[in-house]
Amino acid sequence: MLRKFICGNQLANSKFFRHPSALNITKRQLFSPPDSDTAPPNLSGGSTPAESLVTGCDYNHWLVVMDPPDGYPPRNQIVLRYIQTLSLAIGREEEARRAIYSVSTKYYYAFSCKVPEELIHTIQSLPGVRWVLPDSYLHPYEEGYGGEPFVNGEVVPYDDKYHRSWLCCEDDIPKKTHRKRKGKNKLQAGV
Repeated sequence: MLRKFICGNQLANSKFFRHPSALNITKRQLFSPPDSDTAPPNLSGGSTPAESLVTGCDYNHWLVVMDPPDGYPPRNQIVLRYIQTLSLAIGREEEARRAIYSVSTKYYYAFSCKVPEELIHTIQSLPGVRWVLPDSYLHPYEEGYGGEPFVNGEVVPYDDKYHRSWLCCEDDIPKKTHRKRKGKNKLQAGV
């Protein structure tokens, strides 16, 4: 649910569903004061698990939102980048593979991992990491975090069912209509 809110509502207007540069956010949004509506989510408020009202948010499961990769790298290279990033914080690639439980490589660039809260500030400081947010269940009555499952150190073959909430939300985004302009471009007869 939190994943859909952060990545869906805040970035939906950018139509990032189709291009890797989709998560480009203006400097105003990245560097605005914490109480601003455009500021990125911040964990420094000292929230505790008892304060969480979001189902499945236990402060052990984290969504790490990354900067989009340059160009259009293959899916396995994107996933390898996630593993390498987390291994910088954890210390070993095998441990990073075990900690990651889902990845997103199509509609947004992020991975979910189960790590202690003490590592979050280390992960936030790594190159390419945009945000680290507490992960929560995608739907309150289903115990699933969303994204493409990462099982036994490997990502499962891609299937659109892992992004059904993104696909249905894409239909909710109003389409721009193009109207023809009147007057100025017409040549006047007889002049």
